[in-house]
Amino acid sequence: MKTLIKITLILTILFSCSAFKTASVTYQTNPFVGTWQYQDGNEVFIVTIWMNANENEYFDENSIHGNFKKIIVDANGNEISEVYTSLGYYDAEQTVAYAPAFHSSYNDNSNRIQGGILDRTMPNGKLEGTFSLTLQNNCINCPPNTAIWKVKKDQGLRPLDEPDFNVPTDLILTKIE
Repeated sequence: MKTLIKITLILTILFSCSAFKTASVTYQTNPFVGTWQYQDGNEVFIVTIWMNANENEYFDENSIHGNFKKIIVDANGNEISEVYTSLGYYDAEQTVAYAPAFHSSYNDNSNRIQGGILDRTMPNGKLEGTFSLTLQNNCINCPPNTAIWKVKKDQGLRPLDEPDFNVPTDLILTKIE
């Protein structure tokens, strides 16, 4: 009986370590996770992407989430001001944070992610659509130095006076972290 308990305990530990290692490798080798940016003069558009890590019950462990912001920098690259950010709160007391601005599923064999995006930086509300991020080097296991960022409005009926997205809709991001 003691031998059976020892074997069960050893197998449980080995399985747990193996599962943790697999999850860690997926997270660390995900080419999309990290910080991406596009700079035009002193304006910098920054996209931050992370794996779900079971933080939200509505998404699975392969979900990717992200936020974005646009800042103004000085000649040395130091932030001077923030133009806009997707971070924010639903309430004045700042106790209920916004959900991530965009989300996607991640497939280990894909050089592209796509999913829903919500631009809350609009002067009079928000605009929903879809985003995609496509690695330019077309190599899953290579360092993803650059990727194409695209944002589109959802198809369907739209108000005539609906504004365009405030976030960039077509540019090349460079991975910095």
